[in-house]
Amino acid sequence: MQSLPVKMESQIADWLTDLGISQSPEDITELYLAKRKITTLPDCIGELQNLQKLILWSNKLLELPSTICTLSNLRVLDLRGNQLEKLPEEIGELSTLQTLRLQKNRLQTVPDSLSQLSCLSVLTLSENQISSLPQTLSDMPQLHSVLLNKNHLSRLLDDTLESLIEQLTLFPN
Repeated sequence: MQSLPVKMESQIADWLTDLGISQSPEDITELYLAKRKITTLPDCIGELQNLQKLILWSNKLLELPSTICTLSNLRVLDLRGNQLEKLPEEIGELSTLQTLRLQKNRLQTVPDSLSQLSCLSVLTLSENQISSLPQTLSDMPQLHSVLLNKNHLSRLLDDTLESLIEQLTLFPN
């Protein structure tokens, strides 16, 4: 395993210590940071290369650092109940991501790069401000659960959704 540059290693270790986490960064595979009133994530979060599950629900995040998209082993990303207005375009680089929970944010759009998440099977976008979905969503046949209720979708059965209808659960918008 490649070691972190000393400065970055110090930053991630300091951040983890501030959170009350004593584990070494390379030993962390799951990080539960729900309900901690976190408003920002440091860029050094991308250094947690063994991280598989990142739980950040019910915080006050306004945005995500693009470095979060370098977490090459991440399988679960739970960001529900924050204040996110957009996702980094690099989100599609999370090649092992299986579950992405984004309900109860302020998202108006989702990036086209979402379709690059070849392992994604669960996508929750409920209770946002999304008015349309990217056409590329139809290129994700591995999705088996997509929740879109309580958004601003003007049409539920457009070209994007027709190809997913067997895998899609829609509630009133």
